[in-house]
Amino acid sequence: MKEKTMETLPRPNAKRKLILGAVVLAVAGWGCKPAKIAPADLCKQDRAIHVNRNKPTGVDEDARVVYPGKHVTWLKTAGEDWVVEFSSSPFTSGITKVTPQTTLNDVVVINVAQDTAYKYAITVDGTRHDPQIIIMGGN
Repeated sequence: MKEKTMETLPRPNAKRKLILGAVVLAVAGWGCKPAKIAPADLCKQDRAIHVNRNKPTGVDEDARVVYPGKHVTWLKTAGEDWVVEFSSSPFTSGITKVTPQTTLNDVVVINVAQDTAYKYAITVDGTRHDPQIIIMGGN
């Protein structure tokens, strides 16, 4: 079968052009409405941090913003062996060491009075890295 090129694609006829024009006008002005969910609420979700042995910080996201009451998880990108250690716990469970076997109940973010940065170390395949996690204060 012959591969399609720009030259072999069907040309729109007058009816298709009229319909396409109406759709473009509807989207461009008449049909658009503001989102019903506030952008801040979209951000207040559980957060995944992707472990990546090829990044200088050991993770894809160096600093990660998280919110009280939400979960933080670390996910392997390509089979990495990893462990996370905090000097002080940002979690309601009080744990300071997170491994792939840690449960979601143990990684619920605490409520803090003001924005706070928590430094942690992640060891990926035997190499230690120091990214950070930032908790937004209050709910």
